[in-house]
Formats: sequence, structure tokens, C-alpha cells
Amino acid sequence: PFNIIVDGQQYKDDMGLTFSPQNLYKMMEAGAEAKTSQVGIGEYLDYFTPFLEEGKDILHVSLSTGISGTFNSACLAKEQLLEKYPDRKIIVLDSMAASSGYGLLMEYACDKRDEGMSIEDLAAWIEENKLNLKFIEADMQVLPQSLPDVAAILCAADHMVNAGLDGTDYVCASDDAEAYAVGFVVRKEDKDAEWATGLAKAVQCDALADYYKTEKKGTMVPMWELNK
Repeated sequence: PFNIIVDGQQYKDDMGLTFSPQNLYKMMEAGAEAKTSQVGIGEYLDYFTPFLEEGKDILHVSLSTGISGTFNSACLAKEQLLEKYPDRKIIVLDSMAASSGYGLLMEYACDKRDEGMSIEDLAAWIEENKLNLKFIEADMQVLPQSLPDVAAILCAADHMVNAGLDGTDYVCASDDAEAYAVGFVVRKEDKDAEWATGLAKAVQCDALADYYKTEKKGTMVPMWELNK
């Protein structure tokens, strides 16, 4: 994980396990100075080594070099580790992505891995497809015009309703009884496509719901469905 430094104190950006976003926001609102720090070579060495000792190969896809130096750290760690583990394979790639695009690329990559694709073929697939993802910020003013330009959109249900789409069955209930709604929208002709159903299944999984219930205290429990 990346490092967050708040008033000189370092924390791990571990999805809220040890340092919650709520605490970070409260500290910043109180005037604390916050910044991030890239993953260092030593951290990569510590993380990669157990996998190599188990006889496993490593394919690491870093955050885009356009916004972070983690790719370089991973490459330097790779060089050191290959001297110690010359029989292992370590491939480091630049995702050239961040945020949702980065996550979606990894979802597809994991599916390919689980299907049995070799590490070399998977690395080649990532290189070939990493720039084929397109995301936009959708709101009710641009949604009708945006749909022809992209394959899928995630948006709040009120935007969907205002755009003339059906928001039924998109409500996500929180523990405090407030209602949130998020919709996964695709073209009608794509609703049964493998990529669309796969993406819907990925974001509708129990692991994600459990994460929101336990780590986010039920702030939002997403429930995604394909547009009907």
C-alpha cells in the first residue's frame, strides 16, 4: 500500500484497515497537512520475497508512471530479487492508469489468470489492452449524450431517472436507514454480453458488500444490476 503522511506521521493506505478515510478527513478539516508517499524499494522487497520463496512467479502492475514513481521502485526491487532468485520470473508493468480504470484492468487480468493464462501471455494481454479503457464523469445533463460514447456507466439513480432511465431495483440500503442508489447502465444490445455480465458480477460480489458493511460501517452497501 501507499503511504499517507499527516503532520509528519506516516500511515498505510490499506483501504481503511488501520487508518480510516473518516479520520483522515477530520484531521485535514482541523488543519492537518496531508500528503502521500510512493511505495519504496524496501517495501517491494519485503512484499515480493515471500512469494518468491514459495516458488511463485510475480506479475506486478503498478500505478501509472504519470502520477507516481512506484513503477521505478518495483523495477529496482525486481533487479535485486532476480539476483537472489534467478530461476523465478518477475514482470513489472506500467498500468498507465489510476482509480477505476486501474481497478477494472486488474479485474479483467485476474479473470484471465484464473482461466489459466500464462504469466507471459497475461503480461502481453495487459500491455495490449491497458489503453482500451475509457471512463467519463456522468451527470444528468450529459448522460444522454454520454451513453453513445462509452460501453458502460456507473451513476446515481437520480441522474438515471432524470435522464429517462428506470432506477427501479438500484436502491442500496445503509445501516442508518438512509437510502442510496447506484446504477450500472449498458446499452440494451450489450446487456447479455460476457464483458457486461462479468463486470456486473464483479461489482455485485459478496466480498464488496461485506467490505462496505464491516469496514465502512454500512455507509453504502452497493447492489448493482444490468439495465433491463
